[in-house]
Amino acid sequence: MSFFTISGVTCGGCEARVTRAAKALDANAVLRFSADRRQLEVISAADPDDLAEAITAQGYPTMPVTVSGGR
Repeated sequence: MSFFTISGVTCGGCEARVTRAAKALDANAVLRFSADRRQLEVISAADPDDLAEAITAQGYPTMPVTVSGGR
């Protein structure tokens, strides 16, 4: 599972374009959008940097976010 910050996703059409970009790398990718917080969660076997590059290339600037799970 990977987390990203993402900009420019304002509607269902935007989400569809982002989803197509991710699924071009991994047809089984699952995406969850949180547009109000400009966050994207992706469950995928694809490399997070490759996902960010593919999504950014569609016009939605995307950066991987490191999530620490320490207790």
